[in-house]
Amino acid sequence: MLMKRPVRAPRAGAAAVEMAFALPLMLLLLVGTWEVGRMVEAQQVVANAAREGARQAATGKKSYDEIKTMILAHLTQNGIQTADSGGQTNVKVGISNVSTGNNGSAQQGEAANYDPQNAAQLEDLEVTVDLPYANVQWAFIDRWFFDGGSASGAGSRNGDIVGRARWACMKDIPISVDTSIPQKPL
Repeated sequence: MLMKRPVRAPRAGAAAVEMAFALPLMLLLLVGTWEVGRMVEAQQVVANAAREGARQAATGKKSYDEIKTMILAHLTQNGIQTADSGGQTNVKVGISNVSTGNNGSAQQGEAANYDPQNAAQLEDLEVTVDLPYANVQWAFIDRWFFDGGSASGAGSRNGDIVGRARWACMKDIPISVDTSIPQKPL
């Protein structure tokens, strides 16, 4: 004898309810991954800009202003904003002579502005690039959510992306050569 099984009523809307619970979590994970990827990309670009600035400073041929302009151009060429909404440059570029402790004429709270043309051969020059996170932020998530905190550097603001590079000054030591022809001994 066959017994009839009771027919279950279809669960209309169950998938929609499950999706309503799962979708916000999936979107949060997706946006978080996207934002962390952007921060890593920006950190790499800032580190490269600092390294290139330190390399240029080590030649001893470029001034502080020329190196700062070159670093800001490097950031701009790589898709990083260097100005705030008011059009003011808000990226801090600092150059200091680590060997002598000379930070140029920078005041308290300002980035070091040592002129690398004044460095002697083999003195350590440090270039610091301090980029506000708001310049590279894609998602509308505040920095505190992903706070890695980089407030340890002098003059850096909490939540900034900071790149540092040190390079020994490779300025040539001037030499003098005696161009006179020696006399034949008698």
